Amino acid sequence: MKKAVLFLPLCFIAASILFAQNVSLQLAGDEAAGYFVKILYGGKDVISNHLSGELDLVVENADRSITDTLHNWKATRAEITDNGIRLSGQYYQLELMTDITIEEIYEIINDHVVKKEIRLEQHNIPLLFYQIENKVKPAQEVASYWSFDHLNHQGGSIREIYPATGFFLDNSIAVGVLTDAGYKNLWTRNIRKRPADQRTSHNGFKAVNTIADVNLYHIADPEERSKNNNYVSLTFGELSDYNAGQSTLLGISFLSAAIPHNAGAIDAIEENHFTVSVDKDQPDTYSGIHIPFTSEDGYYTIKFKYRTEQPFNLRLLKTYNNTNEVTGFHYKSDLPAAAGDWKSFEESALLQGLEGGPACLLIEGKADIQIADLEILKISPKRYPYHRMCLGEKQTKTIYLFVQEANDLRDIRLASQTRLAEGMGFTGPDEQKVLYADFMMLTWITSAQDFSPHNVPSINYSPDMYNRDSFWSVVSIDDEKLNKEIWKKWGGTQAPDGAIGTIITPFMGSVEKKGNEATCQWIWWALLNKRRYHSDPDMERLKKALDFCFNEFDPDRDGVVSAHFSLSQNDVVYYEQKKTGLAVNQGVYAITLMAAKELGFDIDREYIDKALQEYREYYDEEKGYMVSDRDFPYVVSFTDLMPEFVSWWMWNKPVLDSDMVINTLNKFPVINHCSPLIFHVADTFFTPQNKPFLPEQMWPDGQYYNGGSWMRNEICAYVAGMKHGWEPAEERIKNRMLAEIDLNYDEPISHEIIPMDLSQPGCWWPSARVFSWNVFALVALEVAGLK
Repeated sequence: MKKAVLFLPLCFIAASILFAQNVSLQLAGDEAAGYFVKILYGGKDVISNHLSGELDLVVENADRSITDTLHNWKATRAEITDNGIRLSGQYYQLELMTDITIEEIYEIINDHVVKKEIRLEQHNIPLLFYQIENKVKPAQEVASYWSFDHLNHQGGSIREIYPATGFFLDNSIAVGVLTDAGYKNLWTRNIRKRPADQRTSHNGFKAVNTIADVNLYHIADPEERSKNNNYVSLTFGELSDYNAGQSTLLGISFLSAAIPHNAGAIDAIEENHFTVSVDKDQPDTYSGIHIPFTSEDGYYTIKFKYRTEQPFNLRLLKTYNNTNEVTGFHYKSDLPAAAGDWKSFEESALLQGLEGGPACLLIEGKADIQIADLEILKISPKRYPYHRMCLGEKQTKTIYLFVQEANDLRDIRLASQTRLAEGMGFTGPDEQKVLYADFMMLTWITSAQDFSPHNVPSINYSPDMYNRDSFWSVVSIDDEKLNKEIWKKWGGTQAPDGAIGTIITPFMGSVEKKGNEATCQWIWWALLNKRRYHSDPDMERLKKALDFCFNEFDPDRDGVVSAHFSLSQNDVVYYEQKKTGLAVNQGVYAITLMAAKELGFDIDREYIDKALQEYREYYDEEKGYMVSDRDFPYVVSFTDLMPEFVSWWMWNKPVLDSDMVINTLNKFPVINHCSPLIFHVADTFFTPQNKPFLPEQMWPDGQYYNGGSWMRNEICAYVAGMKHGWEPAEERIKNRMLAEIDLNYDEPISHEIIPMDLSQPGCWWPSARVFSWNVFALVALEVAGLK
């Protein structure tokens, strides 16, 4: 690459690089005052850090006795490259006696995207903890600030379903700030952990006491804006320690502002003792009160004693645009009754994104609740850096900045995903870019103490990494280090009987190891890594895993599978006595035998053929489809074609006949270009009388497992059909991919599920937004020859 190295004279004011693209870069400053970079759009400044510099850097030695902050760093050297600008300089910390080399590389990616890479390196001290804050300051007057969920954000720290923020300039020009994946830039979005005894606790998640990256994204608040301090910032490597924090007890005057909820009331207030009265005329309806208690972001501890004759619920709500959205205590449901002696409650939660609006404590139940000794404390943390800069090891942080026109929330959300994918080098149409970006934003580090990668299904499922989800997600990306590390991590969960764990959850242990598909897919993953990366798998652990599969699923070795669970995503069934008769179980087991044999295990070909033939036997010639569950012969599911797809993917050959696949696919109804994952062949949706789920499980028509559309399995089944010559396949694939981002105008994102009956109130679940494993559709498209 041709470079012009600049040793710029004091009289130099600015050097511009003008490109044909809409974004351009301008080098500004001089050697004395320091160099910095401006970003232009259409020839006009949109980002200029002439006051704040390029970054703030906090460093601290290993025993945390010396801390120093470098404010508003600007470069002492600059060079112009063919498609960008390189800044560099040295920072010497006298007390620590160490030099830190700082480099920043700006690169224009395309018409709208700029990549900024920050590199740090030191050679004097064994370990430095460090933290970087990168402020992005507008060069023009700001019309408003935006986040992924709000077009007019009022400021503060941001924790939403997708990490992105920015600001609007005049004429609907949006400037966006994006980050590389958490496992690369070393951040996590986790703020909670499982309870101490997961088998008996019904109080949901608990707050983490030392939270990393609370201020990963931050928007200037109204007070800062009033002082013309306009910015959005990304901060990497900050740890907030609430164990060492200072607590402030809030006064209880907020009780007088309590608001009825569903005809509930607050009665007999005496200091911090009161009664939540419920609506006696509606005994089956939860009612109670909202108690507004703060408008400030922060970490709050709520504790009280209570008596009540029935279980009750707690939620922390954010009031925004006259609506309430849950911002804490998401799963504090059915807290145990205490009819006699007082029972104690104490929990904490981090509240973010309040935007100056009130946060409320919702207390609701079906019986009156006596509350005593209510205390709400705000905890101010001790903050310190946690990223590690070791001798001679270069540290890199990557940021992406985009500028484009945007008119509504859809534009902002779509740009935040597609521009990230483009910055990271991904090519493809928007619907593919969305899947790729969403995966990246859900793959973090495990914690501030553990930098190993951790892939969560969605913010809703955080903090847990699920085996099946991480398998389908991570194998979709050609990243050797990521695939090897997460495969090895799952191997570490192996139980004495050989079973691979279902969940890895930070800060706590997981008790969930069972006879589902986790162990099977771990064996598949070993083969994939061996093929792609020539890795030497841990054959001792794999032998134990294979033995577990033999003993759990076919102990008598007759090729017929029995299990307590469905070996698929359909985890809303459980069989006390092991059950045969599930098509997907038979297929998954057969695929596992095929993978194990290729890995080098001695498995008779006749045994594999027997297992495959048993899978084929689930096709009913008279009915014309694969029977999903022989106890419910009217059930048809895409999951039953998943083993067929996997065979095409891993060995480029079928295990089912073409008429089996094609006839089954022809049974699926199509609504809004989507089809249900599992459905009743005659009636589409299930009723309480004919559902194939656990007795306590049921959902409205078209939702979740009652006919909801799940993209990953649907696309894989269509690709299997395409391999067999199913004529509608390519059109179905195209339409379903587009439906993911187009069916709900304001949600151009990857969904856990898409509802099939849009007439159902509340059918678009907020918890289903921005989902990881749909990225596997990119693999399916490659198998189909469509990517």
